[in-house]
Amino acid sequence: KYIVPVLVVGYYSLFICLICSHIELFYRKNKFITVITSTAAIVNIILNYIFIPMFGYMAAAYTTYIGYLIMLIMHMYNMKRLDLQRFINCKLLLLLFTVNSLIGFGIIFLYDYAVIRYGILVVLFIIILVKREKFLNFITRLKEI
Repeated sequence: KYIVPVLVVGYYSLFICLICSHIELFYRKNKFITVITSTAAIVNIILNYIFIPMFGYMAAAYTTYIGYLIMLIMHMYNMKRLDLQRFINCKLLLLLFTVNSLIGFGIIFLYDYAVIRYGILVVLFIIILVKREKFLNFITRLKEI
């Protein structure tokens, strides 16, 4: 029950990494992609070797998240180093990743408190409903990026 939010957050960071790597590939700046992926894989293998015997299968979700996070940080650095940030809004992607992470890990802490979780959802829904014009403008701006 505590694994799904971690995997969702991890896959979101992988999604951002794929955006960055596709831009890098398009501009033939792909030498660093192998280093990034290999580094993340090696870290993941080492962390799995250390933590799976101690914590079981749940450790695999967290170590995978850490591996994806390393990939994200390295891709963002590479995008900046190669001056490819002009094609995507890296700050916005990192902000969305941070919000996604906070929500994902917040769900873990609130997992046993269904009333609080659904209360937060209702409040968020009401805020979006009341501020729907600003919300729709924000979504439109995201599509333009």
